[in-house]
Amino acid sequence: MKKILFLTIALFAMAIQAQESKNEKTVTIDVNTDMFVQIVFKTPVQSLRVGMPNVVEAQYTENVITVQALAEELKTNLTVKTSDGLYYSFILKGTAEVPILFYEINPLQAVNAEVTTINTSKESNGKKQEYKTSKSVEEKVLDKSGYLSNRNIAEYRKIELGINGIYTNNGKLYFLMEVRNRSNIHYNVSKLSFVTASIKKAKKQIDAEEQEFEPLYFYPEFTEIKPKGKVKFVAVFNKFTLNNDKEMEITLTEQDGERVVRLLIDTETISNAENIK
Repeated sequence: MKKILFLTIALFAMAIQAQESKNEKTVTIDVNTDMFVQIVFKTPVQSLRVGMPNVVEAQYTENVITVQALAEELKTNLTVKTSDGLYYSFILKGTAEVPILFYEINPLQAVNAEVTTINTSKESNGKKQEYKTSKSVEEKVLDKSGYLSNRNIAEYRKIELGINGIYTNNGKLYFLMEVRNRSNIHYNVSKLSFVTASIKKAKKQIDAEEQEFEPLYFYPEFTEIKPKGKVKFVAVFNKFTLNNDKEMEITLTEQDGERVVRLLIDTETISNAENIK
C-alpha cells in the first residue's frame, strides 16, 4: 500500500514538473500602440494564431513576426509554428512604456523541444546541448504512403490530383494528398477548394445545397508544381462528416490557366478515416 501511495505521489510530482517546464517556455512580450515589436526565429514561420486578433496585429514574413497592439490595455496569447515543426507560445501584454523592440528566439524555447546533452568528441569531456522534436501529426501523416487505391485520382491535361488517405486525431481530419504535373509547363495554383453537395438532386438544387469546407492550413504550403514534378501535402480540417446522399468535390484551379482538376470523394471515404497518434 505504501509503495502504491509513493508511486502515485511521484507520478503527480512528475506531471507538475512537466507542466512547469512547459510554462517556463512561454515568453511574455510587452507591446503598445505606438511601436511594433519584431520576433525573429531560426527557421521560417509556417503559421501563427492570436487569441484576441481584434486587439493585436500580427504578421509574418519568412522567419520574422511583427506585432503591434491595437488597444492600450490587453493580455492575450500568441502561438507560432515554424517550418521545422517547432511550436512556440507567447503572452502578449499591453504597456504604456517603451517595450523591448527585438526578440531573437532560440529553438530550445519551443514547447515541444527536448534538450539532450551529448559529447562533442570521444577524446574530450566537452559537451554541448542539442534539441530534438516530437513529430507533429501532420508530419506523421506526410510520412505515410496512404491506404486508398488509385481510383481516388483525377487527371486533366496531364495534371493529376489524388488523395492517398484520410486520418483523424484530436478532433481534426488530415487529408493526405498529392498533385503531379506530367506536362512541361509550370502549374501555378490559384485555389484548392473542398465543396460538398447532394448527389441525388437536380443541378439547381445542388447549387443551393453546396457547402465549402475551408482547410485550417496546408502542410507544407505550396503555390506551384514544377514540370514533371509532384507535391505531396496534408490538408488539415476541423472534424466533419457527410450524409450518405452527399459527396465532396475537391477542385484544383490554375492561376492564369484553365487546367482545372476535379476529384470526387464519397462520404464513406471520409467516415472511414484512420486514427493516427
